[in-house]
Amino acid sequence: MSTDHKMKFIVHGPFIVEKKKAGTLHNNSWVVDEDEILSFKKKHDRYNERKGCYVFATKASKGSIPIYVGLSDTTLFCCC
Repeated sequence: MSTDHKMKFIVHGPFIVEKKKAGTLHNNSWVVDEDEILSFKKKHDRYNERKGCYVFATKASKGSIPIYVGLSDTTLFCCC
């Protein structure tokens, strides 16, 4: 008897995350503050209990560049 486990992968987004400049003139760093994280979680609360993979990316000249990839086994926002 075969156990064929198939997973359906559905893409949601993109979602805009507001960031603030944290670096100096010579250090081009950005941060997402706690208020923005809480606002984002509230705005997209239907994903709070979902398992899955998430990718944070930044705009690039020909699309986007992933800057963080995470896996959630309990909730989408487990790392925030």
